[in-house]
Amino acid sequence: MAGRTQDKYRNNQCIRLRPLRLKREEAGEPIVSISCSFSYSCLTRIVPNYSALRKRNDCRNLPHVLTVRLAVYAGLQKWELMQMVARRLTRHDPASVQWKTSLAYATRRAESVEAAKSILIEALKLHPQEPIIYYNLACYECQLGNLIDAKTYLIEATKSDARFKLMALDGPDLKPLWGEIAD
Repeated sequence: MAGRTQDKYRNNQCIRLRPLRLKREEAGEPIVSISCSFSYSCLTRIVPNYSALRKRNDCRNLPHVLTVRLAVYAGLQKWELMQMVARRLTRHDPASVQWKTSLAYATRRAESVEAAKSILIEALKLHPQEPIIYYNLACYECQLGNLIDAKTYLIEATKSDARFKLMALDGPDLKPLWGEIAD
């Protein structure tokens, strides 16, 4: 019964399972295939007040659900949808650097490098110690041709975490700086 709701019974209680299958097809071959089932009884234990949320149909906006949707849209390369979900997560948890960087990542692909850069500049004001913001700003500046600024941001990222130097040597966005980074 692929794609249809199935009812299973345990202890005389109906548990409704809904399979979710998403595919991104290219030349007839699935690139991304995600399959999972949602169980009402499991969600009532995991998510507090799930029954009340279910009645209001607010389940789609739970942070845990949005996080999964963000990953799915990234895998499917649905940048506009990823951008929309990242904005919701950012509004839900403005202190999280993860949602800001995800929003910038999606915005770069959906709109432009300049728009993504402005998101990270704002995030830098809230999180001046986060090396991932500096690293991504280095990538964006490099793509915009601002190699001096890119190098400055990359130096700041590698001060906090040396792994960013290895990432920079592997990242195609920073290819114009590879000669200087390797030294």
